[in-house]
Amino acid sequence: MRSPHLREVSNTDTMLLEQPLPHDLAIERAILGSLLLDEKLIEQAIGLVRMKDFYLNSHRTIYEAMLGIREADSNVDPLLLQAKLTSMGKLEEIGGMAYIASLLDGAVRITNLSQHSKVLREKTRLREIILAANEMIAVAIDGESGREVIDHYQKQFSEMYQEPNEDGFESTGQLVFAQIDHLEKIAAGEIVYGMSTGFRDLDHFIGGLAVGNFVVVGAVSGTGKTSFGLCVGQNIANTGKTVALFSLEMTKAEITTRLLSMLSQVDSHRMRNGYMSRDEYAKLAQAMNHIDQHPIWIDDKAKKLTEIQAKARQFKLERGFLDLLIVDYAQLVSNEKKGQNREQEVASVSNGLKELAKELDCVVMALAQLNNDPNSNTDHRPQPWHLRESKTLFHDSDITLLIYREEMYKKTEENKGIAEIIIGKQRNGIAGECVKLAYLKQYTRFENLWRKN
Repeated sequence: MRSPHLREVSNTDTMLLEQPLPHDLAIERAILGSLLLDEKLIEQAIGLVRMKDFYLNSHRTIYEAMLGIREADSNVDPLLLQAKLTSMGKLEEIGGMAYIASLLDGAVRITNLSQHSKVLREKTRLREIILAANEMIAVAIDGESGREVIDHYQKQFSEMYQEPNEDGFESTGQLVFAQIDHLEKIAAGEIVYGMSTGFRDLDHFIGGLAVGNFVVVGAVSGTGKTSFGLCVGQNIANTGKTVALFSLEMTKAEITTRLLSMLSQVDSHRMRNGYMSRDEYAKLAQAMNHIDQHPIWIDDKAKKLTEIQAKARQFKLERGFLDLLIVDYAQLVSNEKKGQNREQEVASVSNGLKELAKELDCVVMALAQLNNDPNSNTDHRPQPWHLRESKTLFHDSDITLLIYREEMYKKTEENKGIAEIIIGKQRNGIAGECVKLAYLKQYTRFENLWRKN
């Protein structure tokens, strides 16, 4: 049986909400008065001030009437406002014509709404936090799963934290100069379109990894998709970017061992068996220092889509940055929606990861398993439709990369240590190109191929 004070907390009309919620009536009145004084200011207000930013219902009603007048292509003035409120049946409710007149008495004329609207938005955010926190208490008292409560409200709080875009329209005449400067830097090799993968030829075709993109890397088991993901992740971390990895297949210790072997170029089997020379120990020490300076943040506990989403949001909220998020691998992520078959479940995971890339303004790279024996190809070369259990991964992706190592099926001197990265899809570029990289199996490491000049 619950104690009486817990019952009281669950009532939103008591305890936490006994005091008035945060607001600033002076600024609300100043904005409404200024809209009546300056007929052009309403255009600015439409993009900056929301209905919910007004604390008083009467102020919301007045603002709603003003927007209605503007939608009718009329200028806002006291007489038209009176008429509009009368037609809405709300004139007496807001205090009549006397209250409208009071908005003009001694009104401070605002010429730029930006700063004043920020104050109102901040008050709105504080009100929403208080109401959500109070609701969260009630839900937690009556709920069964703490994780579900945390996941739901963590997203809600994260959305409150984000500032709305105030940039609005910009002239192409202004934008073109910045874009030309950007293109010139790309042409000069000073920058790439997105974050560099660290692989020269791959960057040439895809322009790096662009913020907000959902990238799928597919390969059959044993080809090196985890190694490729780690190489790209470490290359990006080396530039000072923030990289996080959800490992659903390997433990943190196993991932760390791979990174040590990859960076030190000490055979991973010798590392695991402890048969290392003094020089190899020295190489390991250097690799440890490098990893400490340019880390990848690893989580090997999250298994559900909701857990990955919640932890990624929390990571960015706490650290302030998240540039690349790697999920290894997509088909191991569970969604837990009732009534879904396996293909629908993977499709939901794909949709969720794509949305996460946009929400967190980062690159999400999902590693994915391909069917081990693509019957349609005698040379075993992978195709996008070989993605196991879901073609949605391909359709959702901005870029799909497929890893192929011919030496796995037919060893020759020509293909020894060679991996092909096939660009199966590129939303903003040409697909079908193939990039060759060196694959050093003993170090689980991909490298650029040496070129003859």
